Amino acid sequence: MLNQHKILRVFKLISLLKKAPAKSPRNIALMIDTAERTVYRYIDLINEIGFEVRKDKNNRYSIKHDDEGANECFTIEEASLIKELLLTSAKNSVLKEGIIKKLFVKTELEMEANHLINANNSKIVAQINDAIMHQKQVVLQKYFSANSNNISNRIIEPIQFTNNYQMLCAYEIASQQNKFFSVERMSSVLPTSKNFKFAAFHRFENLMLLALQILITRN
Repeated sequence: MLNQHKILRVFKLISLLKKAPAKSPRNIALMIDTAERTVYRYIDLINEIGFEVRKDKNNRYSIKHDDEGANECFTIEEASLIKELLLTSAKNSVLKEGIIKKLFVKTELEMEANHLINANNSKIVAQINDAIMHQKQVVLQKYFSANSNNISNRIIEPIQFTNNYQMLCAYEIASQQNKFFSVERMSSVLPTSKNFKFAAFHRFENLMLLALQILITRN
């Protein structure tokens, strides 16, 4: 069971590092529930597997995005097809095992990491939908803010998801504002028994209009 937990943490780390912005070892440690020194060991491990982990001048880490090297590597679908062909038509080849190890360990880890994060996101969406239905407050635990690069718990009254379920519009009690929260940046959700107290202030803003307003303000 202990090794299983370690594997799950590595998968989660891969998913976290593939999503902008780059993250500090301290924040990563908080998000995957481990020690900071362990984060460095995991980073070394996924580098050895074949992922290109980058460190910026602020000691924050990220994984090179697939589209940056699109002409240099296979997609997951292409790699899976090549693996299938190797397994069926190169049974007696002495080179087969080496090729599979070099090309597909990374690919299968990416697939498992994607399955893990998708399953976690589905659970989060279900919990929040239940809270919306019953008009209950929830706590977004260890929410990672791209603006401040900090991790904190957010007490919210969830209002509505965007059509693709990637963003949640919610009333944040601490700031007394309606905000959009990224589902991918939610580590987990803690349901509460507290009823909505600020329903009169709930507003579901159009995300595109909101982005346009921000751009106009900045310019």
